[in-house]
Amino acid sequence: MIEDSWEYRSARMRNQVSKMDWNVYLRLKVDKDIRVAGWKIEWQKPYCLLQTTPEFTLTKGDVKIGPYLDGEKAHKNRGDRDEELREMLWQRHKVKPLPISYKRWSQKDEDRIFKQIKEELL
Repeated sequence: MIEDSWEYRSARMRNQVSKMDWNVYLRLKVDKDIRVAGWKIEWQKPYCLLQTTPEFTLTKGDVKIGPYLDGEKAHKNRGDRDEELREMLWQRHKVKPLPISYKRWSQKDEDRIFKQIKEELL
């Protein structure tokens, strides 16, 4: 069971983990097309700027993509600050930020987000 895994428990102890973040991460992690294309995924890898932590980091060679799944409630009125941090992430660490907004978890939005990230990778 996923909830029994050390990776899940460890992730839950650190930052708050939304259902959307965790479910999309798991789907990306096990997707055969993404693995075959050579992408690796890391859960909430911190990047020292002021500090920003994408939901996960996908890596293929020198290319890094850091999706931010921006729930409406948590990111309300933070647009300028978020944008500034994400720009620094690109400038200092060459991690391409990929901001994706959603209102609240739903299967439809999870599918949309997964598809959007997968299209960015392949």
